[in-house]
Amino acid sequence: MLKIGVLILSLLLCVSCSDASTMKTPTTRLNESETPEFIDDLEFAGIETAMERQLQAYDRRPLIGKIIFGTDAYDMSVLKETILLFRDIVKIRKTCVDDRDICDQILKNEIKKSFNVYVPSLNPVRFTAYYSPILSGSKVQTEIYKYPIYSLPVSTKLRSLSRIEIDFDHKLAGNNLELFYVKNLFDLYLLHVEGGGAVSLQDGTVHNLSYSGSNKKVFKFISNYMFDTGLITDKSLKSQREYIESNPDQWKSIYSYCPGYVFFQESKSAPLGLEDIPLTDNRTLAQDKMFYPRKGILAFVKASRPLENKSSRDARDGAVNGAGEVEMMDYSRFYIDQDTGGAIQGEARADLYFGFGQYAELASNSMDVYGQMFFLVKKK
Repeated sequence: MLKIGVLILSLLLCVSCSDASTMKTPTTRLNESETPEFIDDLEFAGIETAMERQLQAYDRRPLIGKIIFGTDAYDMSVLKETILLFRDIVKIRKTCVDDRDICDQILKNEIKKSFNVYVPSLNPVRFTAYYSPILSGSKVQTEIYKYPIYSLPVSTKLRSLSRIEIDFDHKLAGNNLELFYVKNLFDLYLLHVEGGGAVSLQDGTVHNLSYSGSNKKVFKFISNYMFDTGLITDKSLKSQREYIESNPDQWKSIYSYCPGYVFFQESKSAPLGLEDIPLTDNRTLAQDKMFYPRKGILAFVKASRPLENKSSRDARDGAVNGAGEVEMMDYSRFYIDQDTGGAIQGEARADLYFGFGQYAELASNSMDVYGQMFFLVKKK
């Protein structure tokens, strides 16, 4: 990220601000009697990795100004202090040797003593899921691997080209922006939907891809166009894919519905979220940066997700082909807000990152649920 003046940076971060260095979140503070049971279904696995990645992000980009939760104003540094304190509490919980109920009560008591708890002012919260697909690809263009994955152009003119101009009119060709080539235009579009993933090459190497920018045009799901025009009878990925594969003459009209385009960068770590924070499976969430522009808010989510035993191939097909409902289960888990997305809009909206693999794909394809989200902030 380019270094700019503190005043300009503060203005960019300001949402409903009382002054240029204050960020106001659309939240309401809960009474202690209203706080939930803080049960983490993963027994805190992975949360320490997410916290360490967040702390490194704070070292790269210092916390400046104020942040308001509810009617309470804090120094922005409270975000880091919250993570540090919660890290200590997690260590205590993970080393607890008492009965689980006793250990959970100790955790709740520590949270009640140490944190104020806030919720989005609009409730309930809508949750979806995203994951990192792995595409088969090539470093060179061939008859099989035809479709380029592009890096972000430096030129404003090139960066603002539409999807049709890029994928059909080839107006980015010859600018040395191609990172890899993939087999399928629909898979490329899905990579754009997820905002990150990986490419597996024929030599066995796997290369992580992270979001590096967009053309700033509206990103609309082609499933809506295909369903509304009667091309498909449900919005499942299976139906979309089958229709597109059978009707190449309609590709241009279908993809023109989504002028938005995503550019990528190769990353050594896991795919990167906002502020170059590596995403952590089951621990990173994405929120609308218009309402939560500064990343690193500690959150607790209560929602529902697909049952683990539905992660077979048949279950994943069932999640996306409209043939049946995927069985869901209630769960609760701690997350850190470390990402954003063009389709994640609103103050009570979050996208939950599930990582790579079959279950992550199942969650991404089947989760669109309402639940509760709580923000934890260290008490003054």
